Amino acid sequence: MIVGEMVLSAFLQALFQTLMSAPFKSFFKRRELNETVLERLNTALLTISAVLIDAEEKQITNSAVEKWVNELRDVVYHAEDALDDIATEALRLNIGAESSSNRLRQLRARMSLGDFLDGSSDHLETRLEKVMMRLERLASQRHVLGLKEITTMTPKQRLPTTSLVDESEVVGRDNDKDDIMRFLIPENGDDTPTTTTVVAIVGIGGVGKTTLSQILYNDQRVQSHFATRVWAHVSEEFDVFKITKKVYESVTSRPCEFTDLDVLQVKLKERLIGPFLLVLDDLWNENFADWDLLRQPFTSASQGSRIIVTTRSQRVASIMCSFHVHNLQPLSDGDCCKNLEELGDEYFSELESRSLFQKNKTRYMMHDFINELSQFASGEFSSKIENGCKLQVSERTRYLSYLRDDYGEPMRFESLREVKFLRTFLPLSLTNSSRSCCLDTMVSEKLLPTLTRLRVMSLSHYKISRLPPDFFKNLSHARFLDLSRTELDKLPKSLCYMYNLQTLLLAYCSSLKDLPTDISNLINLRYLDLIGTKLKQMPRRFGRLKSLQTLTTFFVSASDGARICELGELNELHGKLRIVELQRVVDVADAAGANLDSKKHLKEIEFIWRTGSTTSDSYLNPHRTQNEAEVFEKLRPHRRIEKLTIERYNGKKFPDWLSDSSFSRVVCLRLKECRNCSSLPCFGQLPGLKELYISGMVGFRSIGSGFYLSPSSLRDQNQQPFKSLETLRFDNLPDFEDWSDVRVTGGDLFPSLKKLSILRCPELTGNLPTFLPSLISLHIYKCGVLEFLPDHHEYSYENLQTLTIKSSCDSLVTFPLGYFGKLHTLEFDNCISLQSFQLLKEYSYGPNALRSLRINDCQNLLRLPELNLQVTVSNCRYLKQPQYPFHLPRPNVSGSLRSHGSQRSYDSRSPSRYD
Repeated sequence: MIVGEMVLSAFLQALFQTLMSAPFKSFFKRRELNETVLERLNTALLTISAVLIDAEEKQITNSAVEKWVNELRDVVYHAEDALDDIATEALRLNIGAESSSNRLRQLRARMSLGDFLDGSSDHLETRLEKVMMRLERLASQRHVLGLKEITTMTPKQRLPTTSLVDESEVVGRDNDKDDIMRFLIPENGDDTPTTTTVVAIVGIGGVGKTTLSQILYNDQRVQSHFATRVWAHVSEEFDVFKITKKVYESVTSRPCEFTDLDVLQVKLKERLIGPFLLVLDDLWNENFADWDLLRQPFTSASQGSRIIVTTRSQRVASIMCSFHVHNLQPLSDGDCCKNLEELGDEYFSELESRSLFQKNKTRYMMHDFINELSQFASGEFSSKIENGCKLQVSERTRYLSYLRDDYGEPMRFESLREVKFLRTFLPLSLTNSSRSCCLDTMVSEKLLPTLTRLRVMSLSHYKISRLPPDFFKNLSHARFLDLSRTELDKLPKSLCYMYNLQTLLLAYCSSLKDLPTDISNLINLRYLDLIGTKLKQMPRRFGRLKSLQTLTTFFVSASDGARICELGELNELHGKLRIVELQRVVDVADAAGANLDSKKHLKEIEFIWRTGSTTSDSYLNPHRTQNEAEVFEKLRPHRRIEKLTIERYNGKKFPDWLSDSSFSRVVCLRLKECRNCSSLPCFGQLPGLKELYISGMVGFRSIGSGFYLSPSSLRDQNQQPFKSLETLRFDNLPDFEDWSDVRVTGGDLFPSLKKLSILRCPELTGNLPTFLPSLISLHIYKCGVLEFLPDHHEYSYENLQTLTIKSSCDSLVTFPLGYFGKLHTLEFDNCISLQSFQLLKEYSYGPNALRSLRINDCQNLLRLPELNLQVTVSNCRYLKQPQYPFHLPRPNVSGSLRSHGSQRSYDSRSPSRYD
């Protein structure tokens, strides 16, 4: 089946479901003519659907059938447009009622959709009648074209399922699981049925019936309750002997040698001791006799035994005399978002593996043949302009894309005046994505606003500073609008008429300062990108956008905009959320009202306070800082959160929840410029934490035992703090003085730490943690009084590969190079006391792994050992010729060391000199 016709089949199915919905029946019922039109539309759609599969196959070789299919696609587009007009008007009515005064709301509540369509119903009826007549004409031509009725396609052979499942990837089925569990394991052990109970899970293909059964099958309570558990995949072929054999082999854990069904069922019946659970997955057979024969070994099983059946058919559930039928509904938009993303990744990987897409550096390319095939499939309904070709469109063109980079001058679209039903206007770029282009004002101000059927429109990267006030007024069908990287400083109010809009991209509109007041009317909005704008607050009633799944940034308003509690009902938010201007939250109840702990799909949150200088009132006022602490305590996120950033927080202590071990999925924490906090939470208790970044904390002085373990955990000597931490970075901590080490008996302090950076901590004294067995990279910068004494016996940095010391460790005189057998990159810069390097005898030419040594501005460096690698040295005025220890033969070295400011290098693998 060609992709375009797959979409056509979906269109027909969607049209039929729409016509059968209650709002449309109500609209058609208002007049007798409407009821007739509705019936005739349904009949025509059903007739065409019956022959569509055959038409899709024949149109490849039969031009007459191809013409018939194209005519059908065109009329289906018109039908969808007409029905979308009705749905949009109903949506406008609903939004208007919610926004109006109480009196007007009550008045409108008494009025039906038809009342609001009276003014335009004649026009809609005329359009639908034209659609109906075209559909009936197409239906009547099916016999002339020899199209046959094929109601089903040959099903694809499905792979057998098993009982195994990765529950970490399953979302949104907790309620379904709990509902069915009540029938598997009755409360208080009260099991009324005396025979084996059947529980049926019924739902459409792909809705998750098998996954739900797998979750139930592997539940700890189920494993403990049932003496025997058996999983059997059935599918279309219902062979009683094969199914019984599967069950017998699973129960006995050995091959079945019986060939007679009666003997097999008797033996199985004898083996079923105690309550058992049998899952029959993907059952299709609707023959009662087959089921009655299959169930015979189970009829006298122990009380409490259960059979779970998954099926698409309600009749199957009825035939099996199910004690409970659970109708599994599709996931909510929020729950299925993650699943759809993963499915999209799988599909893309599949296309790439079949060479439909080919990776080229940073982007994917489509082979010319595949490109031509896609254009063939889209036919006259799609137009693509590239390589400076002239725009070619027809009245049937619905999709237009072009490469805006191909046109140095504003592109002209005069021929688009003929295209009245365009659905997609999509400029693209294959070069520098940050380049801006010019768009003819005729297009932006006169042409685009007339394309009232647009679903997708992009003006991204165009130098547009303003749009007409009514630009979007008639674009209510649009689902996707991209205005990113334009020069707009405000959006037209007419944007708020786009009731069907689902995606709005405003990223890097660097002049944009406000959102329209009535943006809350866009109740279907799912994706709103505000990164890189100059917004300061969100409009009032922003919380009405309950369909939002991606909101990049929420700006807390001061007085005349949206308070933080407007986030309260946005429970479908996914991915990353930045909450900015948190200093404006003064009411603790508002913070609690944000309900962040209910947003289970969010993976990352950035909490950002914006303050002025350190002498500001928010910094010095103790009541203010106390209030911020109370506010932050109420902003606890859901336990599934993975990444947290806290920036410019002014409270004196961090919230208690920040170190709660129940946040087991937290992998990354960033603390930035939290100037009033003098200590850190007990981050060592976060079992999944992999990255910890702490910077700009004025007043933070020391790390003690509370950083690793809570007071209660200190009593547990087997506690393992920071067991997953791989990256630790301290940066710009001017008052950080002491980093205390602690001893743990259950393992190492930082068993997984691979990267450690200590930057701009001028007061930090003492030594680093002594035992870092996994450390690979260590960077020290501007930590003058920090001591680094790795030659002491208690130190262990045995896996260190990269070491950089810059303007640090002023007490370091001799660097024990021989203690680092795996070091391959070493750099010193402005180490004022460094004089020499020490090698162990077994590393007389340096560690075997060392590949790069760079030394700069180490004024007291006197000697270098002979090293079997390239060494780069600069501005080391007292450096003498290399020292060759252990009485090695000494090569001839000549030259002058007086050029202090230049860079010098030598390769000791052959006689060389400094110059």
